[in-house]
Amino acid sequence: MKLLITGVGGFLGNHLTSLFCQSGKHTIHAIYNKKKPENFKKSVKLIKSNVSKLNISGHYNFVIHCASKTRVNNENNKNLYYDNVISIKQILKKISFDKFFFMSSNSVYGNITQTKINEYTRLNANDFYARSKIKCEQILQRYSKKNQNKIFVFRLPAVVGVKSHSNFISNLMNSYKCHNFDTIKINNKNDLFNNTIHAEEIYKFIKNLLFNKKTKRYNLFVLGSKSPIKLTKILSICDRFFNKKISHHYVVSKIHNKLVDFSKSLKYGFKPIKTSNTILKMLKENCVKK
Repeated sequence: MKLLITGVGGFLGNHLTSLFCQSGKHTIHAIYNKKKPENFKKSVKLIKSNVSKLNISGHYNFVIHCASKTRVNNENNKNLYYDNVISIKQILKKISFDKFFFMSSNSVYGNITQTKINEYTRLNANDFYARSKIKCEQILQRYSKKNQNKIFVFRLPAVVGVKSHSNFISNLMNSYKCHNFDTIKINNKNDLFNNTIHAEEIYKFIKNLLFNKKTKRYNLFVLGSKSPIKLTKILSICDRFFNKKISHHYVVSKIHNKLVDFSKSLKYGFKPIKTSNTILKMLKENCVKK
């Protein structure tokens, strides 16, 4: 099968490319924008391109769109919004495919009052990044109505793995690793947490969906880890792993952590691992335990 992955210079795109490369069953074309990845086999065809100004065309059995401007390295403004939206339009205009996987975000829910989120929870995006994800989802849904291609949208939580970054779990790990003396703030310590997923679980779900005959033309999935744990338990896991404690304080906030309800995804073959195991797996991959 011929596969196109965008954003392979980033964390998730790089991981998915590596995992599909290991299977040896796909012809992989991988798009990066700035820094050329060096960790792939020669069989992976690397393509330098800004997806918002896409310079390739052709047909692929499936496309995985990971490329996205985020709040981490860009100002959260209209330029970020338009770049992400134009990127989707460029792919749909220049690339034909059988199946399309779009990496969206749980940030589309914003600061809502519900304690759980699922595919039917109302959207309340409060920044340009989250709004761009909603707009891209809408474009893909309209596209799916006009064409026979299957679209899969993943609203992702904090994705972790080797060299993961820019989310609560990864930032917490780095505070332990780097002997960070800044005090870590933990909101609502007794809130339950399963708002994370390992990159490998996303890869396995994509593989399952490639051959799942129950899927519709447009498919939306919310993903997370199973067996939620209290935020205080996350600190305990890190304390034991690193055999030390870091300075932290607890804060009571009106904005509570949202539990991820992925019961729909389970019906389509999603097989999450426990939240505690997700965190431990990330720690073992990124750290040499002393």
